[in-house]
Amino acid sequence: MPKICCIEWISPLMVAGNWVPEMIEIAGGKNMKGEMGKHSQKITLDKVLENQPDKIIIAPCGFKINQTIKDMHLLTSNSLWSELNTVKNSEVYIVDGNAYFNRPSQRIIDSLEILASIIHPEYFSGMEYVKYSN
Repeated sequence: MPKICCIEWISPLMVAGNWVPEMIEIAGGKNMKGEMGKHSQKITLDKVLENQPDKIIIAPCGFKINQTIKDMHLLTSNSLWSELNTVKNSEVYIVDGNAYFNRPSQRIIDSLEILASIIHPEYFSGMEYVKYSN
């Protein structure tokens, strides 16, 4: 089961909480940080590096994909970013946090399908996300 780090905010860096950790597990991943039923929590990039997730999903609260891409320099300018195996292996994904992840809605099935297509691309495809590379 791949380890997933879902980032809900870039600066300060925060990992997703509430319902997202459970969705990651339903989609076939192991949630690296963030606790089900609890608010998103701050984390440092060195803690992410220490845990070396298999995939990073970036879903900033209230942001669409294009807005997130514009802010990626806040992560990529940190020297630790390039040390992450997920970055070296091009396993960083940007999703529309605003539409699918930051609030519970009738789109929860779409959100699960997006997660499943990122976590297990060999079985699922065609969902809305961007594979990010520096």
